Amino acid sequence: MQHYRHIALLALVFFAYTATGLWGLELSPVGGFATLVWPPTGIALAALYFGGLRLTPAIALAAFATNIVTGAPILAAFGIALGNTLEILAGVYILRSPENFNPLFRRLRDTLHFLVVSGVAPLIAATIGVTSLVLTGVMSADQFLVAWIAWWLGDTLGILVLGAFLIRWIAKPFFRRAPLEWAKIAVTLGALAGANVLAVINPIPILAEIPFIYFFIPFLTLSLLEGSRMITLASLVVAAFTIWNTVHGIGIFADKPIPQNLFLAQLLLGSLAMIFLVIASTMEERRQANIALQNNLRDRERALQRVRRADHAKNEFIAILAHELRNPLAPIVSSLELLGLDKNESAEHREARETMAGSVAVMRRLLDDLLDISRISRRGFKLQKERVDLIAVVKNSVKSAESFVRERGHTFTVAISGEAISVNADPMRIEQVVVNLLNNAAKYTNVPGIITVSCEVQKKDAVITITDTGIGISPERLPYIFEPFQEPAHPQMRREGIGIGLSLSARLIKLHGGTIEAASKGEGVGSTFTIRIPLSHSNQMSVPLIPRPKKHGVPAALAFDILLVDDNAAAAESLGTLLSALGHTIQTAATGKEALDLFEVFHADVAIIDIGLPDIDGYRVAERARKGGFEGTLVALTGYGQDEDKAKAYAAGFNHHLTKPASLSDINAVFEKIALATAK
Repeated sequence: MQHYRHIALLALVFFAYTATGLWGLELSPVGGFATLVWPPTGIALAALYFGGLRLTPAIALAAFATNIVTGAPILAAFGIALGNTLEILAGVYILRSPENFNPLFRRLRDTLHFLVVSGVAPLIAATIGVTSLVLTGVMSADQFLVAWIAWWLGDTLGILVLGAFLIRWIAKPFFRRAPLEWAKIAVTLGALAGANVLAVINPIPILAEIPFIYFFIPFLTLSLLEGSRMITLASLVVAAFTIWNTVHGIGIFADKPIPQNLFLAQLLLGSLAMIFLVIASTMEERRQANIALQNNLRDRERALQRVRRADHAKNEFIAILAHELRNPLAPIVSSLELLGLDKNESAEHREARETMAGSVAVMRRLLDDLLDISRISRRGFKLQKERVDLIAVVKNSVKSAESFVRERGHTFTVAISGEAISVNADPMRIEQVVVNLLNNAAKYTNVPGIITVSCEVQKKDAVITITDTGIGISPERLPYIFEPFQEPAHPQMRREGIGIGLSLSARLIKLHGGTIEAASKGEGVGSTFTIRIPLSHSNQMSVPLIPRPKKHGVPAALAFDILLVDDNAAAAESLGTLLSALGHTIQTAATGKEALDLFEVFHADVAIIDIGLPDIDGYRVAERARKGGFEGTLVALTGYGQDEDKAKAYAAGFNHHLTKPASLSDINAVFEKIALATAK
């Protein structure tokens, strides 16, 4: 079957080449053989491009037969056939030389490459063919140049018009269009045919004054909207009409003698074919680029959605992770607090307990940092701003970090004036940032080091500066110092922490409308961190600050009846034992139902309730307790410590919110508030 298909294809190419060749040689050829219209070149190029070199015999035989039938001597016919065959082989070779040539003409470079083929390959056929005719005496030498030009132009137009059409349509013969698009295509082609008829008939006198070519240009332009496919078809239609009109003495070149009129018509057709094919491929390339851009934008949007989902999942994971890690820390904190009540504790035990307490405090701070940066990332973070004295906040920060700095063996220098500096800020968060920077300075400074803290006013900003004599920061790393999870400043330095402290500090200062900058002259020469926060006024404050609440002691004899609700048995037992040791009366419940039952028989002053209970959550326990008439103080004790968690707790009826692991000082602070409220 394959053999028969090959024979049929050879026959088809042979007869198509021969038929169009004989027709072209009837159109006033120069010297009888150099015609200005030679469609076989386009047919042969398309056949070999798609069918391969196995179709070469059909082209060679057809070229030979066409010229023999026309009357050429055998040697001349052989030479012409050789030139025509080599022309097509060279054209296909050049056309296929770039491996990524696209026969759909959707890129400008493909069209330009095709134009090169249409101009270069015919040089071979024209030169060999005319030379063969001169050598065999068919044509005189003085006709060589005119015949050569006619031959070259005819072959070139055959490739440009018919070859481009065949290659474009064979490469993708089927295409889908909506009914409206098919209607537009039909109207455009019909208008092209109508324009030719109109130009020939000239039913309106005024149309006779319009150049013939003007009838085609508008409709060729409309064809551009359908891309290179339609422009190759439209060019073929225009060429067919133009050649027919010219041969019959009609049209723009009707007043010229043959073959001069045909020569001018072919030049016009070649120019139009090149111009419109270039424009069509340019528009197609732009259209494809726009499609690729839209697809790229859609891909980026989908990728962005995936990143957002992953970021949301990451934040949820961090929140759950922090909650789950807080739960086992709670009994550890309570147990350490209980051990601290032993007045007969040995020095060795006290040192071990303080070491464990310090490690727990570090773990708690890391969990808080994780939650904070997660909340800031999803814009669920709110500052508790108030007018505060920045000097006082910095002094509190220095006091909090001083012991750690001294333990590291560093000299601590504080250069702070006594005059108050008013800023609108969240004092707890500013203190968190300063303590973090001081701790970092202590960690990454070799002993003995010097750490200096200063606070002053510069123009409209309050400026906190922290300088150390530590390992410094390399210039390459300096621009990325405030990005999360960065590697240590020095490659041999062991990372301490999880790498989000500086990133969190930068985000907190940014929320205050300020800036934080890092400066260093390089590795081994120390670092300077500068915090700038806008002043509340143009200068230092001129009105009294809103004072921060002071802690009040609770009378030693004061004790509460406390209902402790927690499904974590270890946490409930350790905290209950600690509170009992302090003189409070404790009842415990492991579920929400047990708690509600105890509310009816145990008249508690304070109920400390975990939120994540196994049956009903702590919010519903609080709501039912309030509805049942409980008038005491409700304290939420939970591993969920974000702003929305606190808001839900207060909405459910809780008076206070504590985040696990709550220290004894945290619990006593709540008891102080209860005592103060009772005293009033």
